[in-house]
Amino acid sequence: MILAKRARALRKKTSRPIYALSECDKSSLLDRLKVSFGRPAKMLLTESVVASFTLWISFAWGILFLFFSSVVTTYQTAYNFSLFQTGLVELAITVGAVVGTAVNPAADELYLRSKVRNKEVKGKPIPEARLYTAVPGSLLFTSGLFWFGWTCRPEVSLSVNHGCVKDARCIQHCKDVHRVLMER
Repeated sequence: MILAKRARALRKKTSRPIYALSECDKSSLLDRLKVSFGRPAKMLLTESVVASFTLWISFAWGILFLFFSSVVTTYQTAYNFSLFQTGLVELAITVGAVVGTAVNPAADELYLRSKVRNKEVKGKPIPEARLYTAVPGSLLFTSGLFWFGWTCRPEVSLSVNHGCVKDARCIQHCKDVHRVLMER
């Protein structure tokens, strides 16, 4: 799109036949849709790594969605919170998401520094260096969910249960780490 705009501007300015590749491509919408859906489907069905990672991410997102949707109901029923008070609990999760976003550049820097230790391909970061933050994040993700599940009862002190909501920021960090992994 950007190149097409530049090509149009250059044609207008210079009167030369300059075209972007996207302007020359005359494939139909159906052909483009076949390619757009066909390639990922083929990778999903033929690459075991893609299939297993897709299953894991689907599971993690499902658990994350269930956690977010259960926080309001849990605090309203177990601790008689009002809608405003449960909104404040959700705000704590938002603060955790901001913290996770702020920590992500440090995780990227840790990953990029690993290129010095790579003996196989000089100057390229080691892919396993992403695990330095993913492993602790996944452990905190799991422990936070268990903590929340085991302590959200009226007979358990509210302060004990609040710790797991603060631990929910690791869930956002896990999500950020997985997003960066998918981009690479």
